[in-house]
Amino acid sequence: MVPMNAEPQLHTLIATLHKAYQMYLKDRLKTIGINPGWAPFLLHLATMEGVSQENMARSAGLDPGTAARALFRMEQEGLIIRKADTADRRVMRVSLTRKGRELLPPLQAIETQWEATLVQALTAKEQPATLRALEKITAVLSGDESAAQETSATATDNEPEDPGSTPIGGTQTTDEFPMDDFFN
Repeated sequence: MVPMNAEPQLHTLIATLHKAYQMYLKDRLKTIGINPGWAPFLLHLATMEGVSQENMARSAGLDPGTAARALFRMEQEGLIIRKADTADRRVMRVSLTRKGRELLPPLQAIETQWEATLVQALTAKEQPATLRALEKITAVLSGDESAAQETSATATDNEPEDPGSTPIGGTQTTDEFPMDDFFN
């Protein structure tokens, strides 16, 4: 049992942020008629038109079956079009429809407001440092140790790293935890 006065665990804080984000999205996306589970796909398609369905699933951290069901519903709602790739008919290419593109500005505004909410408690110096730390965690979880090291190497903080320090909310570990294994 964790003592009542213990420091919060990093994973608990991340879970709390995720839950708050899901509640925020659900409330706001309801007003524009978007299922919260569709937001990552729409945002991905805003920059990667014609991407494969498999690639979208991977980038969203979902198994292909779950992504296929979400994309099927989005297609039924007229937000996307899925077409077989001309070179490999087994590959489905996903594109936004006009209706899907019209949802991007309000969706992007909702995302921008969430970002502003997240950083309002941070100082100007804390904002880039927090982003770098989260990028490093994400890189390690996805198995990209080189990206994690690059993120550390590009740090602009003048504070020296304490090699004997313990990470927030836990003990140091060198075990790898590939994110792909977690989501599949």
